Amino acid sequence: MTSLADDVAATNAVLDAQDGPAVLVGHSWGGVVIGEAGNNAKVASLVYVSAFAPDKGETISALAASGPATPGVKAIRPDAKGYLTIDPAVFPSAVAGDLPKEIGEHLAAHQMPINHTAFDAPAEVAAWHDKPSWYVLSSKDLVLDPHAQAFFAERIKAKVTTVEGSHASLASHAAEVAAVIEAAAGVK
Repeated sequence: MTSLADDVAATNAVLDAQDGPAVLVGHSWGGVVIGEAGNNAKVASLVYVSAFAPDKGETISALAASGPATPGVKAIRPDAKGYLTIDPAVFPSAVAGDLPKEIGEHLAAHQMPINHTAFDAPAEVAAWHDKPSWYVLSSKDLVLDPHAQAFFAERIKAKVTTVEGSHASLASHAAEVAAVIEAAAGVK
């Protein structure tokens, strides 16, 4: 969460330690990371869950500015060092609105800050051009607008599964997300 390059390097280190093919799954910012690291020869397929899917040269900052700011985006706050988190008071409703409030509060208290510069790093690779891709679209997402998700899913020619979930759909719709990952793992 310090930079795109660091996140991709960490992902590639894990992939390089694998014995066989892998499915990369990215949520939110993680979609940028899997688009880059997905170029690794061990990656068989990609799964985006309420995730950004930039093309080469695109940044999250530019993509986010092209649409209306969601409640979750409006609640992003920097700390003194420029690391970003979502306001803990807003997090439960904006990020995890379909989970019990106490779980949303727990997630808010344990969110990992991301360096603001990561959002300005242009994608150098868009592995979805060459790898089969799936997309779990969260129709009640208040962080990454569902219209933006639909744009990404269509552009990457993903097999799409729509869930009536929040940005935390990987938790609130875990069975559906797991089924998509299992489908992506079945690719030969």
